[in-house]
Amino acid sequence: MDHQLFHWLHGFSNQYDWLDAVMMAMTEHGPTFFALSLVVVFIYHLVKNHWQNTFATFTVAGLSMGATVGIGFLIKELYYRDRPFITYELELLITHNEASSFPSNHTLAAFAIAFAIFYVYRKLGVAYLVLAALMGLSRIYLGHHYPVDVISAAVIAVVVASVLLKVRYEETILRFLEKMKASRDSA
Repeated sequence: MDHQLFHWLHGFSNQYDWLDAVMMAMTEHGPTFFALSLVVVFIYHLVKNHWQNTFATFTVAGLSMGATVGIGFLIKELYYRDRPFITYELELLITHNEASSFPSNHTLAAFAIAFAIFYVYRKLGVAYLVLAALMGLSRIYLGHHYPVDVISAAVIAVVVASVLLKVRYEETILRFLEKMKASRDSA
């Protein structure tokens, strides 16, 4: 089923110029967009004086992204899976290295950030989750990953972010910030 779904999704590649452009932009510029928009949102919420929630949320997002990408690299070292373009000798719109296909690092990072933001800022988080899903879809469309690579990456990211949030890093960070403020105020 993984290969069938891959062929169906990848089959749209080179059929519609506008769709090719969207998918190439998501793969090439998506990570930069996620990073820059994260900084913009962070600054916006600091200016609005939501610094405690903002700092905690974005710390969890950063930790989540780092942990998921680290897990992804570890999995790639332990398990190699040919990329679709190697298996099927596809002509690519964007060239890519031949590293293991499983899991998708682009998708890991995107979903880690999106879920951490969704946890605190629902509306903004939904937008990030949609963009993360589009990023994952672009990886399949372009022949860089199979659907299982992308779905697994999303699951890993959500699990890691959930664990970090469950451990209550945000509360720990908030308590730390409040103690810093209290010690500063008393000095």
